[in-house]
This record gives sequence, C-alpha cells and structure tokens, in this order.
Amino acid sequence: MGLARHNGAAAPDLRTLARLGRLVTSSLGIDAVLDAVGREAADLVGAAEVGFWIADEATRTLTLRQVGPRPVHAYPATVMSYGESVAGWVAEHREAAWIADAPKDARVARRDWWEARGYKSLIALPMVHGDTLIAVLTLVGKAPFPVRHREMLELFAAQAAVAITNARLYADSNARREAAEALAEVGRLLLQTLDPTIVARRITEHVCRLLDARSAAVYRPDADSGMLVADTVFETDRPFVWQRRLDRGTGVAGRALATRTACATPDVIADPRLAYTPETRAELAERTHRAMLAVPLIVTGRALGALIVGDATGRRFTPEEIARAEAFADQAALALENARLYADAEGGRREAEVLAEVARTVGATLELDVVLVRIAEAARELCGAD
Repeated sequence: MGLARHNGAAAPDLRTLARLGRLVTSSLGIDAVLDAVGREAADLVGAAEVGFWIADEATRTLTLRQVGPRPVHAYPATVMSYGESVAGWVAEHREAAWIADAPKDARVARRDWWEARGYKSLIALPMVHGDTLIAVLTLVGKAPFPVRHREMLELFAAQAAVAITNARLYADSNARREAAEALAEVGRLLLQTLDPTIVARRITEHVCRLLDARSAAVYRPDADSGMLVADTVFETDRPFVWQRRLDRGTGVAGRALATRTACATPDVIADPRLAYTPETRAELAERTHRAMLAVPLIVTGRALGALIVGDATGRRFTPEEIARAEAFADQAALALENARLYADAEGGRREAEVLAEVARTVGATLELDVVLVRIAEAARELCGAD
C-alpha cells in the first residue's frame, strides 16, 4: 500500500522525506549525507544503533562506517564479504531484510554481540544507484520495528544512494584539484623554509588536507634503539592517538619501510599482515580510529622514514588516494632531506666559527682562567648543553 493511502501517517512521513531531501541535496560531503539519513531513519523507527556498510563492488566486501549520533558500537567485525551475515545477504541479493527476532535468524552472525546488548530487531536495506550497490543501511533495536515505515525507509535509502553518488563525484573532482594544489605547495616548501621542524609540520598538515584525514605523522628510525619514533604529529579537531614509539618492522610504518611500498588498511588490528606487540595491540583495540595509510619517505634509495595518515576505523583508502599519497611523499622526502642537509651545513659552519673564536681567544691572552672559560662556553654550545 502506497504512502498516499495512509492518510494519517502520510503527511508527517512525507514532511520527513522532504526534510531529508533538503539535507542530503544541500550537502556534498558523504559523512554529512550518512549522518542525515541515519538520524532520520533512527528517529522514524526508534532504532538504538545505525550502521552503514559501504560497498566495494570490485572486492565484493562491505566496510562499516561509523557516523551519526547512534553508530554501531563494538561490533566484532568492521569488514565482511557479500553473503556474510544479514548485511552481506542484502548486498548479495539486493533485497531488504526485516527481521523481528534477529538472534534466531540463520543469516545472523556474531550472536554474542546481539545477546550482550539485548537487541532483537534488525532492518537491513540496500542503497542502490543504477546497477551499483552503494551501501547497506542497518538499524537495530530491542523492540519490533513498525512495518508501516518500510516504504519510507526504502525511499530514504534510494535518496541517500543518489546523494552519496553525487558527493563522490564532487569529492573526486575536488580531490584532484586539491591534490595538484597540495603537490605544488610541497614544492614551494623547498623554497620557503629550510627549517626541518617547520617542513615536517607542513607536510603532515598538507597530507591531511590532501586525503581529508583526521591525523598524520612522520615516523623516523632511531639510530640508537632501532625503534620507529613519531617525531612530528598533526591532528585535526577530531580525536586521534598515535603510538609514539614502535618496534621496527611493526605496524603500517614498519611494513611500508620494509617493503618500500605503500601500506593501507581499514583496521590495523584486523589486518593479518601487520605485527604489533601485545601491549600495542591492546592499546589500539581501545580506539575507534584504526584506518591507516603509510608511505615510505625515500631519497636516492635511502629511507628517511614513513609518512602515516590515520582515519576512522573502516575507511578504505582508494587506489587514487594511495597514488596521491605516494606522489606527495616523493616531494615531502626531498623537502625533508634538503632541510636536513641545510641544518647539517649550518651546524658545521657554526662549529667552525666557534672553534675559530676559541683559537683567537687562546692567541690573544695568556690568562688561563679566561681561556678555560671560553673553552667551556664553546664546548657547551657545540654540545647543545645548558
């Protein structure tokens, strides 16, 4: 039965649909679209948690994207294949699933998660644009969901699929423009400053802008301990926590340096390629931002370190984004190496000046106290001591 035939419920529902339409068409950001759809869908049926499983048609996988005021919490899987669990079944069949008692449904996986939270009801809707699956929208709750809202939710999903497609097209064109600008900016870094600290800071800022990421860091190998040390970190206003020291060969940074190629993952602790100490793995498991992309910083065949970008768990860096990050890293490595060479040259020049001043002092006076004081001052300056 169509919406128009539900005279009592149709008007509020249509106003909700119109409001959602204005929200999603006025936004060109994917997260903003998902947030609006999730909020309205949850309010409409009284869902406790909302999940968006973003589809990758090439790999036939779904990745959980956590957005909105009621995201899915602590679900034990952030990536699943088509056909796996209910969301995977919906992706496989392109059909909605409306389940009143989810723990008893044969398609439902990870029943301990459902039982621990007392959830029973599940709605899973395919978000399709043309012949392409964009995502699967899931809503969960404790009480049965009203069936009368089924048609409205399907319209929500269809509207959102169009909006997300438009947002992706906008993001792709905008990203290409920003990539060119960011790469040009890195080139200008070579001319604007030769301070290693400033160069590293700007590199982390610009790579976040380039990839719309939450945080970035430059890791360098420590000659004494052999560990990878985060010597420069940039964070946006969104929360992110970096491991300051990593055993060499561990994590995305260690893998990128070992293979000398980019390493990307939607979840560092779920990726079997990545090794961590038990302590580091336990710390990472507590965080909600575990998607990472690492690219090695290499100049004339020598690895200076690795540039790491971090974002919310579940984000999959696309091949285009990885290529942009690699091009950016090539420029960044040159900027860092030029700054290091300049700093070394400045240090050598100052060292020669200090030694010349000591020699002049020794030659200009026979007072031992004066000579010893100047030698002590020179030693402190050369060693960087107080």
